[in-house]
Amino acid sequence: MDSTSTIANKIEAYLGAKSNDSKIDQSLKADPSEVQYYGSGGDGYYLKNNICKITVNHSDSGKYDPCDRKELSYGDIDEWKCQQNSSDGSEKPENVFVPPRRQHMCIKNLENLKFDKIRDKHAFLADVLLTARNEGERIVQNHPDTNSSNVCVALERSFADIADIIRGTDQWKGTNSNLEKNLKQMFAKIREKDSTLKNNYSKDQNYTKLREDWWTKNRQKVWEVITCGARSNDLLIKRRWRTSGKSNGENKLELCRKCGHYEKEVPTKLDYVPQFLRWLTEWIEDFYREKQNLIDDMERHREECTSEDHKCKEGTSYCSTCKDKCKKYCECVKKWKTEWENQKNKYTELYEQENETSSSSKKKSRYDDYVKDFFKKLNEANYKSLENYIKDDPYSKEYVTKLSFILNSSDTENASEKIQKNNDEVCNPNESGISSVEQAQTSDPSSNKTCNTHSFIGANKKKECKDVKLGINNNDKVLKICVIEDDSLRGVENCCFKDLLGILQENCSDNKSGSSSNGSCDNKNQEACEKNLEKVLASLTNCYKCDKCKSEQSKKNNNIWIWRKSSGKEGGLQKEYANTIGLPPRTQSLCLVVCLDEKGKKTQELKNIRTNSELLKEWIIAAFHEGKNLKPSLEKKKGDNNSKLCKDLKYSFADYGDLIKGTSIWDNEYTKNVELNLQNNFGKLFRKYIKKNIASDENTSYSSLDELRESWWNTNKKYIWTAMKHGAGMNGTMCNADGSVTGSGSSCDDIPTIDLIPQYLRFLQEWVEHFCKQRQEKVKPVIENCKSCKNTSSKTKLGGTCNGECKTECKNKCEAYKTFIEEFRTAAGGTAGSPWSKRWDQIYKMYSKHIEDAKR
Repeated sequence: MDSTSTIANKIEAYLGAKSNDSKIDQSLKADPSEVQYYGSGGDGYYLKNNICKITVNHSDSGKYDPCDRKELSYGDIDEWKCQQNSSDGSEKPENVFVPPRRQHMCIKNLENLKFDKIRDKHAFLADVLLTARNEGERIVQNHPDTNSSNVCVALERSFADIADIIRGTDQWKGTNSNLEKNLKQMFAKIREKDSTLKNNYSKDQNYTKLREDWWTKNRQKVWEVITCGARSNDLLIKRRWRTSGKSNGENKLELCRKCGHYEKEVPTKLDYVPQFLRWLTEWIEDFYREKQNLIDDMERHREECTSEDHKCKEGTSYCSTCKDKCKKYCECVKKWKTEWENQKNKYTELYEQENETSSSSKKKSRYDDYVKDFFKKLNEANYKSLENYIKDDPYSKEYVTKLSFILNSSDTENASEKIQKNNDEVCNPNESGISSVEQAQTSDPSSNKTCNTHSFIGANKKKECKDVKLGINNNDKVLKICVIEDDSLRGVENCCFKDLLGILQENCSDNKSGSSSNGSCDNKNQEACEKNLEKVLASLTNCYKCDKCKSEQSKKNNNIWIWRKSSGKEGGLQKEYANTIGLPPRTQSLCLVVCLDEKGKKTQELKNIRTNSELLKEWIIAAFHEGKNLKPSLEKKKGDNNSKLCKDLKYSFADYGDLIKGTSIWDNEYTKNVELNLQNNFGKLFRKYIKKNIASDENTSYSSLDELRESWWNTNKKYIWTAMKHGAGMNGTMCNADGSVTGSGSSCDDIPTIDLIPQYLRFLQEWVEHFCKQRQEKVKPVIENCKSCKNTSSKTKLGGTCNGECKTECKNKCEAYKTFIEEFRTAAGGTAGSPWSKRWDQIYKMYSKHIEDAKR
């Protein structure tokens, strides 16, 4: 029997061969830009570089909205449907569990396809792309796990389902029986209109091979379009059956922004995995999500119950709700177990068909033929049980350890204490309703916490408005910008400073300041808390080393400005901002200690963040070291170092804000890993407070993870600013908004507002400051040398002519300045291969676009 790694390689090779279009006839390649569309569709050439602009006007078949304006739910309410599918020619019906996502797919235009009106393969692809475009938007806008890699997985799944629809292997028959008939007639027309295809596929009576090859040849364009609506921070993980690469024990993930929209090759091969297995892993993911939602719901009502009566008394409304929620959970457990058993039986049937003889009397369906090759690979690895398969499938293995009753059904018979061990729950609540799940999942057994946590996230939301000055001059414009702060998201309360001190000192074996976690600290003793905090922050120098976790790019300590987009290991800007602004060297060297694991080794996983305070601790440590690293970089330079240091501290402080909020335009492998880990950790800690429909609960919930992350930053940024100033040795000074530095004031009296300005504009401001400094160095010699030519002296008289050595020197300095403006192209200088004038034109173009967008 082959090892798991060997069979993984075989599966990868199989998927790679299936997705390779190099041997497929070029005649199948379609291009919607080749069509002159009817009516308002216009010239298809418009779509050449704007394929995401495709609309119903680009359909020959009629203006059918693919989504039909129906409710675009994503299954929050809808159920998985079990249909008895016997329309494929098999002798007995087969139970097929169909996900809500597939039930609601935006394919109305394909169901109503008027093949007689569609001119050719190019026009047909336009209708397929229209389906993909609308389906992608539906998923991005309605997926319950917003701002996570699961959005990209959902796009992969719909992309694969479109593939099955095109190839005729889709298992969901729905309510429209015309879809398959329309597609067969469409492919018949495509074959008849092309003599090459007519010859090559003459024996393909059911168009099976033609349809499969057509999909393989055109799938790249479908992927590009289905991801049009994805956001920059929607990260696609290139999931493989084998580890993609290892280096010094480091497990590398391949991440793609905007769900891989800009990739030259389709970053997924999920469309060549059998639909049954795809839907199975989707069921597991949905099962996990629904389970967590029910647990969160029980936990919320348990909190209400205990906060109202301190214990769950019979007859109270709160406790009745507790029991109702628990009852609902119990019913779901039974339903899940039944669904799981049905799918196990289906898997066994498909797996064992490989061992059946050709003389078997059972009639094979088209779908059985399609999956046979894939299951042949599974058979070689002896994936006889579904339990073994899902442990290795890259789309389900992350959930398996969290859903142990799938692997051991006896777990459902155990006591409710299993909840606290992260096993699957059994419905056997004690008299108080249900044990606290949240406490078991987030508490830190190594800490002695004494401060109460907030039961109701969002209950303490408040709007704070700040005056943000665009510049440092007296007449510069001032904007009033309002943000949301939420005391419920605070990583440390004023009364809990000792708790923050305790977690900061954790793992600092050489800390000389001693632990203050057992000391007395309350609101009346805030000054003592501040002093203890300063000691702990100072001690971080001994137990954390920032250079251990820097990206390869930041380790170079270079001074170059990067204008290019990020590519492979070479970092840069996100594609939308490439060649519109420069990435400052300071940002490239930003200290991100958050990448360290508990062993101090580089990893792609954030530390096991168990509490909100631990999340804040990671950023406090990073900010402290950033301040510490910025200070020596300015000590050797002349001028007002404190003023420059304050300015750099503010810029780095704001960069941290963008990373935390998910709005950074800085891009490399490292920042993508940070973003993915932040999505996971914020989602883990606060997911139960995210509600897409918050009309009835707007004071206590957030509509998206992005909204919550922004509020978390606004609430906790004062601690991060304090740590940064401590690291730079600036705690006794004030970094004033006008650029001045004064020698007194509290650490929190000068919290910057520059983080409220978009990062693109901050990079622009920093670049202009860099340019002006260099320009001044070139202008000064021009002024000095040319002015001396006109001064009254022994050589010339005021108002006289400029000649001799004076004239030559003046001309040389003028030429040097002209060359600087028109031809200066160094990366260290800030232009990276283009002159200042061209870079300014690029900046102005992007700036103007932002202005126009704001007017709409």
